[in-house]
Amino acid sequence: MRFFGRCGRRIRSQYVHLMERYVGIRPSFSLIYRYRWAFIAYVAVKTFFFLMFLRMYLLSSSSTSSPAAGRVFSFQGSDFNSNYLMDLTNFTYLANPPICGESTNVLAVVLVHTHPSHIDLRNTFRRQMPQEILAEIGLRRVFLIGQANKGQSLYPSVKQSEIDAENEVFRDMVQGNFEEHYRNLTYKHVMGLTWATRFCSHAAFIIKMDDDIAVDLFQVRQLLQFRYREAHNTLLGLVQTDNHPLRTNHSKWKVTQEEFSGNVYPPFLSGWCYMAPMEVVKKLAQNAHKFPYFWIDDVFVTGIMAEDLKIERQGLNHLYTIHSALLECCTLEQFSPKKYYCDVFAGPTSGDNNLYKAALDQFYYCYRKGCGRRTGTEILIRTCVVTPKETPYGRGVGEVIAL
Repeated sequence: MRFFGRCGRRIRSQYVHLMERYVGIRPSFSLIYRYRWAFIAYVAVKTFFFLMFLRMYLLSSSSTSSPAAGRVFSFQGSDFNSNYLMDLTNFTYLANPPICGESTNVLAVVLVHTHPSHIDLRNTFRRQMPQEILAEIGLRRVFLIGQANKGQSLYPSVKQSEIDAENEVFRDMVQGNFEEHYRNLTYKHVMGLTWATRFCSHAAFIIKMDDDIAVDLFQVRQLLQFRYREAHNTLLGLVQTDNHPLRTNHSKWKVTQEEFSGNVYPPFLSGWCYMAPMEVVKKLAQNAHKFPYFWIDDVFVTGIMAEDLKIERQGLNHLYTIHSALLECCTLEQFSPKKYYCDVFAGPTSGDNNLYKAALDQFYYCYRKGCGRRTGTEILIRTCVVTPKETPYGRGVGEVIAL
C-alpha cells in the first residue's frame, strides 16, 4: 500500500512540475503526447485506491446486519475460528480428546449423538465395540454431547463433574458449551461435522449415528472401503421423502410457519445413521452459518443444506430396518453357532439395552467367524413374525418385494 502511495505522489509531482515548467508556452501536440502516460498512470492509481476503499466500506456495512451475516470462516488446512458455531459467537469445546491423533490410516470417524444421561448405552457400545476393535477396521469413535445442567422430560440433568469423570476414564466424548436440548440438536450435529474437519480431517468418511441405533460397523466398513470408496458429493443412508412439518399444537415437535414456511421438507437422510465423504462434511461445515437455524437437525443438514449445496442423497434403504423387532429376529436365530449375517446393517433398539448388546454381539461374531447371507425364502422380511414396537417415522423410499 505504501509503495503504490509513493508511486502516485511521484507521478503527480512530475506531472505538476511539467505543467508549471511549460506555463506560458504554447502547448504542442508533441508535448501532450510525450507525457500522456504519466497522467494516465496517476488517474489509474487514484481509481484503484478509491475502489479498494469502496469495497471495504460495503463489506463492513453488510457484516453488521446480523451476528452471522457476512461471517467468513477461515479454513487453513484443518484450522478455523472455533469461537463460532453457526450463530453462536462464544462457542468452545468443554471436552476434546485426541481420538484420531496423527494416524493417517483412518477410513471413517464415527460421530455418535448421545445424551449425557445415557451412560448405559455408551458403556454397552464401548464394551461390545472397544476402540481397539474399531481401530482394526480403520474406524475411530466419539460421543457428542452438550451441557446437561437442566433436566428435561425423559432426560435428567447430569453434573458436569460426572461427565468429566467419565471422560477421564474413556477419553472419547466431545462436549460443546451449549445446552443439551432437543432444540439444540442442530448445534450438536454441526459441532460434530466441524470437529471432524478440524481434528480428524485425514479420515475418508464420517459415520453419523444415534446412540440407540444398532449399527453393524463391520458391514458399513465393507461398503465404504469397497463400494463407495470413490464416492463424491453424496450422502449415503436412509432417505426420507414427502415428509411434512408437524403443525399440531400438542406435540413438542411442532414446527411453526416462521421456522419452516414450506409444506414439504426436501428429501433428507434419517439421522439414525448416515455416511458422508470428508469433502462433503467440509462443505456442510463451512456453509452451515449461512443458513437460518432450524432445530430438526437431520432435515436441516441432510435436507435443507444438502439441497441448496446440490449434494446428492443416495438411498440405502434396503439395508435399514425401521422396526426393532427385525433386529430381534437377527439376534434370536435358532442356529448355534450363528449362521447368518443380519439382513440389515442398522435399526432401532427402542431403548432395549439387552437387544442393543445382542445385536452388537451378532455383528462382531460374524465379523470374526464369518457368516452366510440369507436368500430367497430365508430372508427375514419373509420369515420374521413379530409385533412392531414403534411407529415408523416418515414415508421413506419404499421397495416392492415379490413373495
